Amino acid sequence: MMKRPPKILESLSFFFPLIHLGSSLYLLTTGHLLVAVIWLYFMPPLASRIVQFFYPIKFGATLIGKKMPTGNSWLIANNLQKSFDSLPILEGILKTIPGAYSFWLRCWGAKIGRSVLWTAECRLVDRPLITIGDRTLIGNMSYLAAHAIKKKDGKYLLYCKPVHVGNDVVIAYRATLSPGCHVHDRALIEAGASLYPDQILLADQTYTRAQELKYVME
Repeated sequence: MMKRPPKILESLSFFFPLIHLGSSLYLLTTGHLLVAVIWLYFMPPLASRIVQFFYPIKFGATLIGKKMPTGNSWLIANNLQKSFDSLPILEGILKTIPGAYSFWLRCWGAKIGRSVLWTAECRLVDRPLITIGDRTLIGNMSYLAAHAIKKKDGKYLLYCKPVHVGNDVVIAYRATLSPGCHVHDRALIEAGASLYPDQILLADQTYTRAQELKYVME
């Protein structure tokens, strides 16, 4: 049975973004530029790796919230990433340096292939749970997430599952990938189309808004 983190660790993780950004700013203002940059970008992935070593993220549906007796590994991981979710400019800087953003995502535990093209405003959350193959294009304002949350009977129901994207895939402008999606090689997701949880695109398949509506109706 997968070990769950103590509730106190989950509670403390909510303060992590403030401590992380505050300490980075302190190092920067005291003249420790290189240390500040290393601390800012690499301390959160290291902390995430350590937590997941002891408390791996459980895939599937789980309940989260203050009333739950134990902590949730996904929620802790989410809090460790919140500095970058709240300030996208931090990731934007990495995207201007060839290879830097892919390398940084690998530090989180993501599986990123060669020559992936990241546009300026693409968004990834759940960084440790993302797999992207070689030569794939991640379009502007596209959104990849390995989790979905809804409220049920006064509690929050979390569904978490890794996202897999193959080689030579094109994810166009404002496309969305949900938890459990598996996009095979050379597929094309056209602008504005959304993949729903656990949806699969076959190799060479083109997926449009019209096909999304048909999928929902079915």
